[in-house]
Amino acid sequence: MTDFISKRLENIDRNYFINGDMRYFQRCGTNGSFNTQTAPYTSADRFKTFASSFVGPLTEGAQTVGNPEKFERSIQIAGENAAISSITVGQAIESVFAKDLDGEELSFKFWFKTAIYQQATVQVLEPSLQDNYGAAPVIYQQIFNIENDDTWRNISIEQFLPAGTTVRGIEVRVTFFDVASFGSNVEQLRTTGWQLNKGKLKEFSLFGRDEADELDYCRRYFEKSYDIDVSLGASDADGQMVHQGAFSGGNGGNLPVNFKTRKRGKPVVIPYATDGTTGRVTVNAGTVVASSISIGENSATVNMDIGFNWFFMQFQWSADVEI
Repeated sequence: MTDFISKRLENIDRNYFINGDMRYFQRCGTNGSFNTQTAPYTSADRFKTFASSFVGPLTEGAQTVGNPEKFERSIQIAGENAAISSITVGQAIESVFAKDLDGEELSFKFWFKTAIYQQATVQVLEPSLQDNYGAAPVIYQQIFNIENDDTWRNISIEQFLPAGTTVRGIEVRVTFFDVASFGSNVEQLRTTGWQLNKGKLKEFSLFGRDEADELDYCRRYFEKSYDIDVSLGASDADGQMVHQGAFSGGNGGNLPVNFKTRKRGKPVVIPYATDGTTGRVTVNAGTVVASSISIGENSATVNMDIGFNWFFMQFQWSADVEI
């Protein structure tokens, strides 16, 4: 795993955010959406969001039109019935990247567009190996008054983390606040173009990583068998053909899954039948429950206890090992 990452650490101008241009949305499809109120990882790969209490569902998804500069996609966050009092967006930096940043001056830039929020708080926390937004040491914080005129704007902070600061783990968060009234609105916020550089800010690019590398970095944390633009749980008549040939009555089957990218740990693997049903496998007689799953960092096996004249088995799957 160290070799996998270290060979990509050669360019000093690299962006330390993974998927900073929001090009990959494996969970919801690059043109889809994902409804949630509590789960932090719901939209663009490697980014997590948390919303304060609000009325109605929160929708997170990709926007492929109307983005700033050369960015093709952005996270869109919307509340259907009323404004959300605050939204936090953040990313925990790869641990090996954090080691590379130890003692260095850092600069941060991001783009946003909102018609509601009037204040943004930028925080850098350490350590940040948490799935929630609980307490963690804050090593930097700055509050900005922002324009809520539904126009794309950016915030740049040059060399905000002084040289010599000890960094063992790092998470960068931006919290948007509505400090005035709570009116009804559909789109709450859009954001894209996140970059974290050593020293001064550079022009945004992948900085030494090509698109395949960027997707591999995302897949270390989350991978799915669906096509990249297809949402999880979507009905898919093709599925993944993993066995063809009859199972005799009473015998089960072991259905292998090989990941494209080795995971950073043992993931949670969920199978989906071709009708999108979670935890089931499609057979010629309908769908059946996957009895258990054996999981490693490179592969998994979906185990079936009972079979009866099954001439094929098909399913899709996801593997999740987010921080």
